[in-house]
Amino acid sequence: MSAIAERNRKPARPLYDPPLLENGARLTSREFLRRYEAMPEVKKAELIEGIVYLPPPVSSDHSELDSLIQTWLGTYAAHTPGLRCYTNTTVLLGPRNTPQPDACLCLKPGVGRQTRFNEKKYLVGAPELIAEIAATSASLDLGDKLEAYAVAGVREYLVWRTLEHVGRRRVSACETPRDEFRKSAGRFARWPRFYGSPEIRGEFALTLARR
Repeated sequence: MSAIAERNRKPARPLYDPPLLENGARLTSREFLRRYEAMPEVKKAELIEGIVYLPPPVSSDHSELDSLIQTWLGTYAAHTPGLRCYTNTTVLLGPRNTPQPDACLCLKPGVGRQTRFNEKKYLVGAPELIAEIAATSASLDLGDKLEAYAVAGVREYLVWRTLEHVGRRRVSACETPRDEFRKSAGRFARWPRFYGSPEIRGEFALTLARR
């Protein structure tokens, strides 16, 4: 091939443009969102410490407890002025972290909020509380994700582990393991109580006990 032809040859285009998201790929938040937005068939993907995570299909064990968490936090937000609850929303925490938590609580404008919405309606900044339902994802939720949330400024973090109770039809607040953390000296520390007012915690425990 002549030197002129070599210079004029166009580079081969990738099969997919942008490339597909792949589990384990290392990306920046900007590139992650570019690929995620080009794949509307993908309903959940996360970037944690620069690594892409594509979770498996949602099981009934996860969805049942997820609905309880949404009901609890949604009720709490509805009865707490200045508070909003969001479900499975993409959160921009920085150039290496773009999670999609199961639920989060955020203060409204004018009441000390840490978050805002960008032009694409993504949540930017650290929510006041994040809640995750963890089965096979427990190692991530209690590992790199916990660290990313702490560094970003998330104030409280709840992880509800379910794997130990797969197959049980009845769960209760006392028998289902939870890991609860509050910000302390710039990092998360384990917190011995359930989040929210005593009345809200009591109502949630009663809801579970009735199942």
